[in-house]
Amino acid sequence: TSIEILAPASVIWDILCDFERYPEWNALFSNIRGELALGATLTVELESGWRGRRFRSKLTQLRTGNELTWERKLVFGWVFRGRHSFRIEPTTNGCLFTHTASFSGITADVFPSGRFRKRLLRDFEAFNHGLKSRAEQMARTDVPSPPAAE
Repeated sequence: TSIEILAPASVIWDILCDFERYPEWNALFSNIRGELALGATLTVELESGWRGRRFRSKLTQLRTGNELTWERKLVFGWVFRGRHSFRIEPTTNGCLFTHTASFSGITADVFPSGRFRKRLLRDFEAFNHGLKSRAEQMARTDVPSPPAAE
């Protein structure tokens, strides 16, 4: 999923990296714990109809201001590999935020089912809109006021 956000990449990035505040603005991830460092382990808790599922993932891509990706593997990835990624790309008016997940391995055939895919897309869209709302609000409040007319 993708959404245009009328805010600087730095504002969007700061929101994405502030795991403690996730419950304030999104209904997909109720909690993310861990160090924001390449190779670090994150504990990710899902909400929104996922019945509070929790899993541990490794931070596999970290490009400050641009991309954050974590990955979960079972049995070296051949049984299951799930990759979740956020990407920020500057545009003329702000940024394009892209939110993806991919699944592979011998058990991944379970995931492309219509119902699973619809729920995942709905939750990603809700996350994207929550991020957009928060980032645009923060960007507006960070703009200095024009000098008072004399």
